Amino acid sequence: MRIEGFEIGKNGGVALLDNDYIPVTNSHLSNLITQDFSDMIKKAESVANNLDSEEQINSIPKIYSQRFDKDNNFLISCRHLRNGMKLIFFTPKDRIFNIRSSFVIRSIIVFIVCLLISIALSHKITHTLTKSIVKLTHCAKEISNGNYDVSVSFDEKDEMNILAKTFTEAAQKIGKNARKINELAFSDSLTGVRNRHYLNQMLDNWPESVAYTGVIFCDLNKLKFTNDNYGHDAGDKLLCNFANILRSLFHTEDIIRYGGDEFVIIIKGIAQDKFNLLLRDFEKVNKEDDVPYASIGCLWDKNCTDLQDLINQAENKMYLDKNEFYKKYPEFHR
Repeated sequence: MRIEGFEIGKNGGVALLDNDYIPVTNSHLSNLITQDFSDMIKKAESVANNLDSEEQINSIPKIYSQRFDKDNNFLISCRHLRNGMKLIFFTPKDRIFNIRSSFVIRSIIVFIVCLLISIALSHKITHTLTKSIVKLTHCAKEISNGNYDVSVSFDEKDEMNILAKTFTEAAQKIGKNARKINELAFSDSLTGVRNRHYLNQMLDNWPESVAYTGVIFCDLNKLKFTNDNYGHDAGDKLLCNFANILRSLFHTEDIIRYGGDEFVIIIKGIAQDKFNLLLRDFEKVNKEDDVPYASIGCLWDKNCTDLQDLINQAENKMYLDKNEFYKKYPEFHR
């Protein structure tokens, strides 16, 4: 049997060797099948003989380099067939290395492109997260400073937007609860005006000086008499009625229940003429009944540097008015 037409060219080829390792092709292939190459095939064949037929067929052939001529350097692989012949494959070595180089270059290019895309996406995600975190941090600082009316939102409908919405709702609930707590902490439970704790906070935070400050100190005239003769419920009603009179003339934030039957009104930033008008209206309402609701003492200071001292002075004036009340109404003397 003789096969014609196997040729070795630039793209390589395939050829058969007989049992004597002679090419079953054109004679010019004998230049490629050197003695060293034949010995190499014999050695591989001796190893394959130790395997069964199935393992021989499936065994992976070794690859060897062989120069055919000055222009063609081939990689040669040999497969042993069951009929004893050998099938050899020729592939130009330069082509293999060019393919490998091209694959490496393409892999590097793909890797660089993927890396750049990853960096761009990472930068965008980081920028978005950083912007969101800055907003949330600013809101957290506002809350820590006592400002609970904060709101933060994002255009994206993602987890950060959900977090921002939850954060805003939590801040609003905290603010609502804080206002309730402050109202309870700083308000008198009976009359609804400010309490002594509120005044202590005001004294602790009073600036070095406050321009145009007016103080009115009041002491109910008939509380003990009412409690002794009509009971404490009637006395509580008297306190609430008087607190309502004060609220009709002054802001609730300015009215403080100083003690059991004592009230103090502190008005900041009021000119003396306006303070006198308020005082005149209050005195008019205070004397509408047959017996004045309260004895009062008032004082206005152009530049108040010590609020407690101003209150004490107004209280002393109230005691003078109280003494006059007892002279006129001795039956209410305690």
